[in-house]
Amino acid sequence: MIKLNKYIYWSDSLELRRYSNNTIILVKKDNIEGVPNQENIQTLSLNDTAAEIIQLIDGTKTYNEIISFLSSKYNESFSSIDEKVKLFLHNMSNTYNLKVKTQDHPKKTPVYLVDESTLYPTVASIELTNKCNLRCLYTSKLTF
Repeated sequence: MIKLNKYIYWSDSLELRRYSNNTIILVKKDNIEGVPNQENIQTLSLNDTAAEIIQLIDGTKTYNEIISFLSSKYNESFSSIDEKVKLFLHNMSNTYNLKVKTQDHPKKTPVYLVDESTLYPTVASIELTNKCNLRCLYTSKLTF
């Protein structure tokens, strides 16, 4: 149960990735060390409203502040938005094991929004050897 006057944040490290076809993917990183791979990353597709709610839960706002903001933005009653967000959080918790935690004081734990144009490899490796098998691109073109 969420305490309405506490600051809320996600228990996992999350990242939203927006692609050129307007697809938004939520990436759940399971406290990984090193390079992410299929075993330690969980993804799911989202709509814009779900992505907005996920980003608002960043440790700097209380649950009531988030509901008030969404109520004002979408011109709906507080209770209507409250019901929808509680259902959304319940589904995220039960289906994807994404939990919301609370804290007494604001402390930012951001959900980063990454645009497709900024996605690039973060790790590259080169393997050096003292022995060439003479079939590489360089030596196969040499004549002896």
